[in-house]
Amino acid sequence: MTFIVPGDRSFAIIPKHSNLPLAPVHHQRHPGNAIQQQEPYKNNPAQQFQLQKNGRGEYHVYLPFDNLHWAIAGVSPNVGADLIQWHMQDRDGQNSPNQRFRFMHAGNGYYYLRPVHSGRVLEVPNATRGQDTIKQGTLAPANNRDFQLFRVVPSSPDYVANEAHTFHQYSDLVRDAVLGVIGAIPKVGGAVKGVLGVLWPDGHDKDFWNQTTLYVEQRVKELLKEEKLKNLRSDLQGARTNADEYLDTYDLENQRTKLIAAISAATQREDNFLREQEGVEILSLLAAWGTLVMTLRADMVKEFVRLHPAVTDPQEQEKGKASELKHLRAAIKRYGEAVQRSREAAMAWRLSKIRHDFKGDREYVDLGNGRMSIVDWRKDWVTDSYDGWRMERGYRRPNSNPGDPDCEANIAHAFRARKAQVQAQFGAELDAMLAAAYLWPYFDPTKTEKPSAQKITAEVGPFGGRPGGTTFGAGTGGLKKIVICSDAGQAHVCGLQLTYADGVEHTYGKKGNQQAALTLADGEYVANARGYEWDRVHGLMLETNHGHLIEGGQLGHHSFFEAGLDDAVNAQLVGISGTHTADALNTLTFHWQYTLQK
Repeated sequence: MTFIVPGDRSFAIIPKHSNLPLAPVHHQRHPGNAIQQQEPYKNNPAQQFQLQKNGRGEYHVYLPFDNLHWAIAGVSPNVGADLIQWHMQDRDGQNSPNQRFRFMHAGNGYYYLRPVHSGRVLEVPNATRGQDTIKQGTLAPANNRDFQLFRVVPSSPDYVANEAHTFHQYSDLVRDAVLGVIGAIPKVGGAVKGVLGVLWPDGHDKDFWNQTTLYVEQRVKELLKEEKLKNLRSDLQGARTNADEYLDTYDLENQRTKLIAAISAATQREDNFLREQEGVEILSLLAAWGTLVMTLRADMVKEFVRLHPAVTDPQEQEKGKASELKHLRAAIKRYGEAVQRSREAAMAWRLSKIRHDFKGDREYVDLGNGRMSIVDWRKDWVTDSYDGWRMERGYRRPNSNPGDPDCEANIAHAFRARKAQVQAQFGAELDAMLAAAYLWPYFDPTKTEKPSAQKITAEVGPFGGRPGGTTFGAGTGGLKKIVICSDAGQAHVCGLQLTYADGVEHTYGKKGNQQAALTLADGEYVANARGYEWDRVHGLMLETNHGHLIEGGQLGHHSFFEAGLDDAVNAQLVGISGTHTADALNTLTFHWQYTLQK
């Protein structure tokens, strides 16, 4: 899966087993000082790191506190080598792979941190819980790795470093709260209390909103309108205050008044926020806001008779309840349509960032003595201004090095391929942003069916050159074994061997003289795929949720690609398809599966 963080935002990095954030020992600023786990502090810059991508799926970990970067001491490949802070020596012509780290997703918002030069993992040795130095170690058994897993959460000035949840954890909490609302909750106000407890946790009333806003902002910040977000936050705060008072009072008339006031506060400007395409302008708050509105309206339906003791006629009670149910259903429809419009608008905006263009001409070159040479040239390119991705090809002829005579067709294919890749990957990100909204229809108490965990599939690709050779499809039942095949005499992946649930091994291309094999254990799956492409697939890297990595082909050259889905959806690679020749993989498409409650 893909680890997406903004390079200018600070994060706390926290071992799973101890819940103690990382920082330099004694907060000293000198180069060579070790990085340790330590007691958390509120808004302490020594416990705040920035993650800087190097364009190859790796990160430099930067400490603005002292203007130093992480490194493995002495470029050591050995178990027990310290994690230290050091001057940046891995850019501007310098090469220090001990300052590069892979963040490999283990599931549920946790990561293995893998020093690139050694292939080991960072750990807290012996799973201790004191102020202990982080070292590199050997991957532990899958059932005992909490001391090798780390979560990465945004730093906040409002509370200590280790109290924040990941976006994935908050997404799960919202889902569980909504499922609780949909289910039978015997306690009066239990639904409202459950949702408020997630959106505004005790002592951390900004945490959920900070996390949600950050997750969405770093993907679609250009779409968001701060003034509208500010107004909506104000409305939500008013709704929260009234909802708290609704839960806090025993007087029925006051309860009714406060619940009505909470609904009114939350919906007072909904027409401005939901009409036409404007829902996308508040996308960072849309799903949570709608969930709060549905929860409040559902409670009004459920508690109508209790909150209206003066209405004693059963027929009048049913009329009143039916009226509130009508309002709830209208809200489900209205907000649901706004979510769909916003999703479509966000996708259209994202795809609009991918552009295809060219230029070309004929030049007349004076060779002297009355002789002229005619040179035709053309340059085609496709760019993605969202993340700076670019692919360019061109030719000059006649010329001793003419370039790519098929540049027009190759770049036209690259343009289509990039759009297909982005549509699948950004679609998964939108699913993560809007997951709670898919449950809104079930707030209707008359709906007999219940939400279920549905498997969503996404095909990310193709990567490589233009399709050619023999086509192969993805198998069924899930991958069990993968072998990446290379040949020392070739600068590309020469073959792929895939074994699915049926146990039959399929070879595409040739076996070559070098194989990197991965046999997946029970509960293990490929969580991310990366590689290099040009006329074919030149390099391939696969990472699993158990911290294993296999790679093959030529790495570090040509055009780098990310083929995974956003970590927030916990996707699993279930198949690979593509095209191949006798000794090369022309294209690869990666088939992912993740689960949504719908």
